[in-house]
Amino acid sequence: MANRKELSRRKLLQLGGAGVILSSLLAKNNAVAGRVKSAGKANGKIVVIGAGISGLGAARVLKDSGFEVTVIEARQRIGGRIFTDRTSLGVPIELGASWIHGISGNPLYKLALKGGIQAIDCEYDSMPQIFNNDGKELSPDAILQLKCVFSKLKKRLMHLQGALGDKDKSVAESISEIVPDLNLSPSDAVLLKHVIATDIENDYAANADRLSLRFFDEDESFTGGDYLVPPGYSRTVEYLARDLDIRMNAVVLSVDYSDSKVAIDTERAGKFTADYVLVTLPLGVLKKKTVQFTPDLPTAKQKAINELGMGIFDKVYLRLSESFWSSKYTWIEFADEQPDRWPMFFNILKFTGEPILVAFNVGHFALQLENKESPEIIADCMSVLRTMYGAKIPDPIAAKCTSWGKDPFAFGSYSYIPVNASSALYDDLGAPVNNRLFFAGEACSSKHFSSADAAYMSGLNAAKQILQSAQFSKFKE
Repeated sequence: MANRKELSRRKLLQLGGAGVILSSLLAKNNAVAGRVKSAGKANGKIVVIGAGISGLGAARVLKDSGFEVTVIEARQRIGGRIFTDRTSLGVPIELGASWIHGISGNPLYKLALKGGIQAIDCEYDSMPQIFNNDGKELSPDAILQLKCVFSKLKKRLMHLQGALGDKDKSVAESISEIVPDLNLSPSDAVLLKHVIATDIENDYAANADRLSLRFFDEDESFTGGDYLVPPGYSRTVEYLARDLDIRMNAVVLSVDYSDSKVAIDTERAGKFTADYVLVTLPLGVLKKKTVQFTPDLPTAKQKAINELGMGIFDKVYLRLSESFWSSKYTWIEFADEQPDRWPMFFNILKFTGEPILVAFNVGHFALQLENKESPEIIADCMSVLRTMYGAKIPDPIAAKCTSWGKDPFAFGSYSYIPVNASSALYDDLGAPVNNRLFFAGEACSSKHFSSADAAYMSGLNAAKQILQSAQFSKFKE
């Protein structure tokens, strides 16, 4: 997720509070697991659907608690929307999640430390380099002035949010009410739209006309900087997956929880039965209804699936023979009259010495690009870079485009709250059903969503719920 916290939506948890929440969650998991083990080896078979970080995080806790755990995964790899590509550009690149957002009290960062996985501060909040659509670089003073205008805009948004009453409206509609009062020149209006694209829309993986004002800027995050994982983000899921029973290429067709045992049918891996099933299918897959649940999922859960939004956040990696750009900046940005067209590039050169740029696209423009072939996408991206750096810059020697909206096992990148939806829908999606069917993933918590951190925490929480249910069942017996 592209999230520059200096101007972004996330309300930061206090350092001590984050630690308390994490310690409480893990302590409850350990205490319940200990009580289950004290009664002898846990009697229960668990199937986890999905080998992303939420599923593997839960599977790790449950296996270590004595359960027989099987993870079934539709892909031929683990990780889900964590996907480190080690071949396309000759070095590890992240086609999915890229950052650990906040390290103070963040369980995902603690996981990296425990696994001996290197993570480095990527100076996420540093001053960007911005070019206008004529290819001219903005001065530092102009950028500071732009930030000041954007800060005023966000304050006004918060005021409008507080005055909503019973009706919701889109962030875009609210911005359109505010902008006339800012008395901006035409060029400054273009620049403001650019910052809206980079600091709001890229954060949510959706355009402002889709976003709820009522629940804008409402979720929580951790303090302590934003960290890259140079060895590859997939090292985290590989560490969790050690010695787990994972069945690949197992596309789930149906889940029947009408009996005391849950029955799962897959396309290629046969049938499974379990005492408890943890579903970590992405929201985009649940929306497509490719998995049949029997009985139908509860109305509240179906409402959550239908009403929450699944955003698109795509990347284009460009490897050049040598750099033509400065190694000074973390972010290099392009302020076009079409604000969501190639608005920002992440500068990998600064952190690894490799001449690689990563372009980000979200929402409407990303969906348009997903209907094009890679050469056309790369050519359009290079036309923007040539506006910024001159017509003579070379073509990339290697490139890689993502298309998460077309991915049949994701159908999107991460969730957001659309107009007239509610943050409570996240909790409805994450709620257990009949103490047999459990849910986890980045879209299963109203406090933390839209990130790998959220997905991992939801997996830990689901493991706690299953442990508690197993303990209760044991007492009933």
